[in-house]
Amino acid sequence: MKSIQKEIHETNVEKGWWEGYPRNEDGTVVMTADQILAKLALVHSEVSEALEDARVGAMKTTFEANGKPVGFPSELADVVIRVMDLSHALGI
Repeated sequence: MKSIQKEIHETNVEKGWWEGYPRNEDGTVVMTADQILAKLALVHSEVSEALEDARVGAMKTTFEANGKPVGFPSELADVVIRVMDLSHALGI
């Protein structure tokens, strides 16, 4: 599990999701309570998107014209990605 967390976090760092966050000597991210709450709000938004997909019956992954996956399964994956990313960042 830790290796998957690390891979997810490294990918998100490359994408700029963690730009401007200082790090401790052990590599964990230094975050204020408000910053952690903001990251948790992003998890909540992914759960809300999954809820809406379930409500309208979008239970299969489809792809937008630009290739972005949408639908209930991809929203659940986004929840997992955000939780694992934050967990790794905080050394959990």
